[in-house]
Amino acid sequence: PRQSILLYEGEYIPPDSLSGSYWLICGGTNGYNKCGLVEEVAQDNEVHPVRCCSDTQLPDFTHKFASCEAVAGRKVWGESEIGGVCYESKTYAEAVGICESVGSRLCTKEELLADCTSQTGCMYNYELVWSSTPVTTYD
Repeated sequence: PRQSILLYEGEYIPPDSLSGSYWLICGGTNGYNKCGLVEEVAQDNEVHPVRCCSDTQLPDFTHKFASCEAVAGRKVWGESEIGGVCYESKTYAEAVGICESVGSRLCTKEELLADCTSQTGCMYNYELVWSSTPVTTYD
């Protein structure tokens, strides 16, 4: 088994530094990459933009793309302007709290890759945003 997780361009992260790490995903990935990287690893104390998801319709949350439902196997609604505010620089814990404050949650890596929050505002299609998916080693 590998002792590290493969990132992009052949770089590896040692397993002892994975604790508190989460995937960042480009806010707009449908058919093209707007961020330079599709995914990246971030420590939970770094600051990054926030997008939220919900399994039920919430005020201002939208369901725009069939790709989202196809990947998730269910409808997922997304939003970037939480309570009318764009949260560009938040830690992981702050991002979780922001989403929970409106009855939603951080999106999973898979939901973001399926563009469940694409085109929901704040110009975050061009930014790497927090996902709820922790980084783990693999065999």
